Parts: sequence; structure tokens; C-alpha cells
Amino acid sequence: MAGQKKSILVVEDNIIAANIVKMLFESLGCKVHHVTDGKDAVNEALQNTYDGICMDIGLPTMSGVEACKEIRAHETKNNLKKVPIIEVTGNNSSEEIAAYIKAGMQAVIDKPFTKEKAEYFLTFC
Repeated sequence: MAGQKKSILVVEDNIIAANIVKMLFESLGCKVHHVTDGKDAVNEALQNTYDGICMDIGLPTMSGVEACKEIRAHETKNNLKKVPIIEVTGNNSSEEIAAYIKAGMQAVIDKPFTKEKAEYFLTFC
């Protein structure tokens, strides 16, 4: 996939945090689409193809965990390749991380999001 931009869906309801994440991914050559709530994340993931989804937990309308579960159910039902969904959150106790992984996420990245964390995220894509 050399020469092609990675397409990333950023799901973050805090506009300042979202702009930082978007700027970091764009500085690494990615194409970024941003939504602010869980239901929009599910709709975007079901209607478009992304190389990765950067998911917050505390979202309006539907949590990041519930959004991930809906996306995974759709992928399973339709025999689709699983898009990497990486949780980016400050809620990172061992119990919470286990719940995120059980929901179908590949990894959890602690906030605050940095360029190094964006580069790590892209290793999953």
C-alpha cells in the first residue's frame, strides 16, 4: 500500500482533542474523517472503508464499546475483514482494558494522544 494514504476514522466528542488527533494523523500522511458520537461512528464504519478507527469511550448516543460491538457484529454477519479499532482513552484500568479487548478492539492507547502514539496506532492498519 505504499504511496496510498491511510484512511482513519476519528471518533471523539471533544473538538479540541479531535483536532489534535486529526492534525497528528494528517502530519503522518493520513486522510482523516471525524465524527463526534457513537451512532455516527457505526454509520460511517458500515458505509465506508477505513484502514483504522480511533475510538473514544465516552461518547454521546452510544459508547465506544457499544459502537465497536455493533461494527464487529456487522463485519461478522457480512463476512467482512475486521477494521482495526483502537481505543484512545484515559479510562485504562486493567478491568476497563479487558472490556475493550473483549468488545473487539485491537489495543488501547492512553490519552493524551501524541505523534508517537499515532505512529503506533498506524502499525495496526
